Amino acid sequence: MLSPLPIPPAGEPLLSPTHQRVLSSLVLLLEDRLTALQALLGPHPPGIAQVWADDLSTAEHAGLTATAEAFRAELAALHATYRLDMQPRSPRHEVAFRAAQLWEILGDAPAAKFSGYGALPPTLAPDWDARVQRLTALANQLLAQANAPDSATTPA
Repeated sequence: MLSPLPIPPAGEPLLSPTHQRVLSSLVLLLEDRLTALQALLGPHPPGIAQVWADDLSTAEHAGLTATAEAFRAELAALHATYRLDMQPRSPRHEVAFRAAQLWEILGDAPAAKFSGYGALPPTLAPDWDARVQRLTALANQLLAQANAPDSATTPA
């Protein structure tokens, strides 16, 4: 059992602003990674270039799920005990960030960039490049949509 934290006098913060910011960020990072870990245990959408192996027994899956939930509960208790700040998260910013990553990856995908591995067959390179261009356009569209002004907050 953990010992109770010393309670500062009324009006005094438990943590300095620097510690509040650093520890809040640490908990946010842990929560983010835990959420990603738990998503791995959940049902998976159909894959395009990957298929999820069925390599966990029912008991292993249940054990991992229970341990992840215990981790989440302990993290929540830590957050509450230390009275850490809630960090705002923006789906708009997350989508923009991930769309920019897609765009960056696609920047290395044109056929000419594969010359170090040997040229793609000349009959395939135009089709490949056209598909990469369409994917890049869609990544740019995602980025533009995420960065568009929120119509709900703009005056009519």
